[in-house]
Amino acid sequence: MLRKVPEATAAEMAEATKSSQAAFKEWKNTTPLTRQRKVLDLQAAVRDNQEKLAVSIVEEQGKVLADARGDVLRGLQVVEHACSIPTLLQGETLGNVATEMDMYSYRVPLGVTAGICPFNFPAMIPLWV
Repeated sequence: MLRKVPEATAAEMAEATKSSQAAFKEWKNTTPLTRQRKVLDLQAAVRDNQEKLAVSIVEEQGKVLADARGDVLRGLQVVEHACSIPTLLQGETLGNVATEMDMYSYRVPLGVTAGICPFNFPAMIPLWV
């Protein structure tokens, strides 16, 4: 049976944004290994609850169980890729890109983001974000 989920109020959205901004102040200073541990914990939680998540998608979205399982699996695969965050966060350098000029880049957290996710992939797309 599909249940109607109440929409968030403007005040709730403002509070969520405020909370996210506060959390970012600490998160931006965490080490890549600490970030990796958090993503590994998420990976374990998704893996341990794959079937529950799939059943929830069936109940909430009306997908057939096989499709729901596939959605959760693809989301888990994205999380597994994110577990390589220490490597993904490495910058790049290129010496002598031009006369007496080197090029370098750093990957740094920019801040709070949000995603508008389609209803038909309720696990995979949010896990990408």
